[in-house]
Amino acid sequence: RRNFLQQSVAFVAAAAVLAGSQSGALAASLPPQDIKVLCDAECSAALESVEAVTLPSGLKYKEIVPGNGPSPPVGFQVVANYVAMTPNLRVFDSSLEKGKPYDIR
Repeated sequence: RRNFLQQSVAFVAAAAVLAGSQSGALAASLPPQDIKVLCDAECSAALESVEAVTLPSGLKYKEIVPGNGPSPPVGFQVVANYVAMTPNLRVFDSSLEKGKPYDIR
């Protein structure tokens, strides 16, 4: 489970990093009421206190809620909900809003 959570957080972090350069374009294309901010100032401050992990590839992620269960065996299908945000904490993709978790194998 810990590896799965790390991979899920890494997926979200990677998506956030990739979208960071496009955040202005994404924000410009949405009406102001449709731009969702997932984390308020207090939440943002709490996230700042979590240490970032840097992978050999250079990808950085934060393990916000460490898992303690077993990892799924290689090749098993798992599903996860995710929320992908830009560095300024604006949501640009969310399985919760789509109503369907992401399938990972």
